[in-house]
Amino acid sequence: MHTVVLCFLLQSLTLQSEDYELTIQVTGLKSSEGQVQIAIFNSAESFLEEPVQKSQIKLNGQKVVETTFTLPEGQYAVAVYHDENENGELDKNFLGTPTEAYGFSNDTRETRLRAPFFKETSIALEKSPQTLRIAVY
Repeated sequence: MHTVVLCFLLQSLTLQSEDYELTIQVTGLKSSEGQVQIAIFNSAESFLEEPVQKSQIKLNGQKVVETTFTLPEGQYAVAVYHDENENGELDKNFLGTPTEAYGFSNDTRETRLRAPFFKETSIALEKSPQTLRIAVY
């Protein structure tokens, strides 16, 4: 009897932790060559290092792409880049400046001295569905 009640309680707790849909729409692509890389981060410690989710979208003549992620409620930062040569990396010049188009949530850009911080790029995922548009340049 206690096992049945415990299972019911655990199941009801699981149902209360709701997942939300976050659609990322990427605009500003200058060509329809290559692929778009999207990475979602949930903390300052993992930002730009270890995404909680990621997606790779092959461009097939499109200049606008979108994909939907399912995530629990929370704070997230999104980084996107247009991997035109499909090498799986954001290409940079000898100074370390990106040579492929990129963007972040909140339309945050890097400064000359550093990449943006998680707190500058983070958004609150509190409703579903939610759409985030990120322009790359």
